[in-house]
Amino acid sequence: MTQEQNGLVRDMGKDAGALLDELAESKLQLERRVRELQVLNHVGKLLGAVLSLDEVLSEILRLANEVLKFKCCAVLLPDLDNPEFLQVRAAIGYPADVINGTRVQRGQGVTGTAYRTGLPSIVEDVTQHPDYIPGIRNGRCEMACPLIARGKVLGVLDCEGADEEGFSDQDFLLFSTFASQAANASSERC
Repeated sequence: MTQEQNGLVRDMGKDAGALLDELAESKLQLERRVRELQVLNHVGKLLGAVLSLDEVLSEILRLANEVLKFKCCAVLLPDLDNPEFLQVRAAIGYPADVINGTRVQRGQGVTGTAYRTGLPSIVEDVTQHPDYIPGIRNGRCEMACPLIARGKVLGVLDCEGADEEGFSDQDFLLFSTFASQAANASSERC
């Protein structure tokens, strides 16, 4: 075989290897998307089940955590005694003192702002956010999606992470879908 032919065979091998890598990555992305859709289907079925609001919210958080691999996530709903404040209704990954002692005023912090405005937000670096309310030690990023049903903000789905810029656009889109499901559950059971 000539040197030129050897070069062509080597280049074809590199191209085939790159294609195989791309194919493997595409397969992983497809498998992840299938799992996300399976979980969302399960959440939809939960809404029709005879479960309490707390059970449904806890299961939504568990499933969101399973798919998105978040460390800390919570659903905050208005305090029954004072709806100007949110309190944790269901949570995963937060310390007990945060779950039991957190009350967020409407408009305060990332979560309270989402509650007041009805707009979701991602804060990529909470150390640069002047109104950040720490929920976890060494928190670096936060996402908050309002729970909106029938045009009314019912609460907030909130998530914190330890890595700056720890949430992708895909994470945010799926997180927003979980927020919609939690809003539907809250609306139907309150």
